[in-house]
Amino acid sequence: MTTGGKPVALHERIARELLDRIERESLAFLPSVRILCRQYGASSKTVSSAVRLLREKGVVAGSRGRKVRVVGMKKGVSCCGAEEMLGESVSQLCDMIRERICDATYRAGEQLPKVTHFVVSDRVSPNTVCDGFDHLQGEGLVYKHGKRWIVGKPPSQRHTVQVNGAVDTGSPVVLIVVKDNDAWRTLFTSHLSLLPQMFCGELERHGLQFVVVQTDESQACRGDFVAGRSEILSCITSLGSRFLGAFVAMHHDDIKDLGEWISWLCQFDRPVIWADYDNAAPHLDRKAIGRKGYFRCYGDEAKVVTIALERLRGLGHRRIAFPMCRAFREESWFKRRVEEIRRQSEALDPPLQVLFSAQDEPLWQREQTPSDKPASYNADYNLAGRGMMFEFLDGVRSTLRATRPKMSETKLGHAEVRRLLQSVPSLKKLVVDDPVDAILASNQLIGINYYCWLKHAGIGVPDQVSLLTFDNRLVLARYPVSTVDLRLDGLAYKAAHIFIGDIPVRSDCRGNIASQPQLVDRGSIGAPARCEVAQRRGSGG
Repeated sequence: MTTGGKPVALHERIARELLDRIERESLAFLPSVRILCRQYGASSKTVSSAVRLLREKGVVAGSRGRKVRVVGMKKGVSCCGAEEMLGESVSQLCDMIRERICDATYRAGEQLPKVTHFVVSDRVSPNTVCDGFDHLQGEGLVYKHGKRWIVGKPPSQRHTVQVNGAVDTGSPVVLIVVKDNDAWRTLFTSHLSLLPQMFCGELERHGLQFVVVQTDESQACRGDFVAGRSEILSCITSLGSRFLGAFVAMHHDDIKDLGEWISWLCQFDRPVIWADYDNAAPHLDRKAIGRKGYFRCYGDEAKVVTIALERLRGLGHRRIAFPMCRAFREESWFKRRVEEIRRQSEALDPPLQVLFSAQDEPLWQREQTPSDKPASYNADYNLAGRGMMFEFLDGVRSTLRATRPKMSETKLGHAEVRRLLQSVPSLKKLVVDDPVDAILASNQLIGINYYCWLKHAGIGVPDQVSLLTFDNRLVLARYPVSTVDLRLDGLAYKAAHIFIGDIPVRSDCRGNIASQPQLVDRGSIGAPARCEVAQRRGSGG
């Protein structure tokens, strides 16, 4: 049974039917719990929950062990909806849990916190929590397994495929559409790696399969991969009812007719999701495509910048540098990020001063591939193809040791600092000549290069200057550099569950689903030195 499109829990349905009986039969007392259990085919706990709802509404009264007496009908009670039938505390608890399920705080297949957790944290009674769980079970958001409450639908209610009235033993299939095989491989070896890993893993965890297809027919690899519209159409036709939809993992700049491809995939009346991970084309939404089954999952770049600027501003930073590294300066994502930082910093009151300084030293232009990396090269950085500072520092040390073999380690360290300051004037200007409070790096990789230079140049982080970056590649998490995570894994989780269909996934009216960025503080940001001095003076220290 549903009310307003929402499923109604069994105890609520029984309560509504009892209300009808009270009005229709003019009952003075309710039948005993045992009789009600037999009449409605429900457990004593479920029937007791239904009676408790009526008691909270003032419809019935009576203590345990006595007959439940009908005391009257409050105005409007007989026509109330399921949400009104719930007590206020139960309704609020359900709203909170429902919101956490929708934003992936409580994830499908995982156990909900125990009843005592909600009793302590939300200051509600155990009965309120149990009623809330029962209500959410009626909505299909949770189910009980033994003594545990699990998010999502039970395995018996998950996807089954009907073919001519019979259940097909084959698993449902989602197509993952990429440009070519190189693009598919790049997804797993770049800062986007969490996106395909979470999406594919979540599908397989819930018994769904995925098939990777590509739009580029020139790289079909001798027929090993499905390529081009004709082959993709044949693939969809062969899948029949097993085809659940398509996940488009292509960047807007990689293919000129991306909108046409999305529209073509939407014609099969299955969900089509485009992963616009850096928000490159906000105009390509549901209104532009014209299909209700289309969703655009995008990385919220504006929120990422907001979190970074507000955090630095909240710590007391007023003068921030954003080095314009030549290695990334011409890339589209870099230009969008610079524009967003400029726009938001100027809109603050008072405006936050951000210095966009050029960084043109030759070392920032160098790129390496796995084939030409030196043996001592840090393997972590080779994943991204750029490890400028690590190789540069190795070269400085090797040169100094070769030219001055008898120099002591202390003098060698001082000479290394002088060489670093001379060789990278773009950073020296920001921390020595005209110091700033903080450095905001364009991404996590370049930020770790900055951290390495600052550390070996004798500049304390965050004692002398704070350092904050963007992105959050786990392979780089070993370095103590704070970053703002775009949370692409959460975005992939929501995209997967649109196909799985076990929990609600919210989007706006145009089919947009935004990521939920968060700050990951690993210790490289703090209050500026001048603020700490002022605090000590104010406290008499």
